[in-house]
Amino acid sequence: MVSLAGGAIQHADDLFSRLKVDVTRMRNNIDVTRGLVYAESIAIEISKKMGKSEADKLVKLACLRAQEKNCHLHKILAEDPSVPRILDPLALEQLFRPENALGAANAFIERVLKQIGS
Repeated sequence: MVSLAGGAIQHADDLFSRLKVDVTRMRNNIDVTRGLVYAESIAIEISKKMGKSEADKLVKLACLRAQEKNCHLHKILAEDPSVPRILDPLALEQLFRPENALGAANAFIERVLKQIGS
C-alpha cells in the first residue's frame, strides 16, 4: 500500500511539475459560455433582494432567452426591466468578471497554505 501511495505521489508530482496555466485559453473557455457560467452566482446575488425561488426563476428564464437569442446573459439581464430595480448596472457588470467569481476559493487556498507552512 505504501509503494502504491508513493507511486501515486510520484506521478502527481510529475504531472503538476509540467502543468502550465494558459490564461488566454482559460478566458476564452469562460467567454464561450456567453455568461451562462455566472448564472448561479447571479441568482444568489439577486436572491438577497427578492427571494431564492423568484431569483432562480428570473435567472433561469434569462439563461433560456440568452440561449434562444444566441447572445450574452449580461445583455439579457440588462434589458430585463425587473433587474435594474434589484441590481444597478455596475453591480450587474461586476458579477460577470471572472476575478469576482472565485467564491471561497481564496479562503481555501489560504487555509491550505497556512497548514503547509505549519
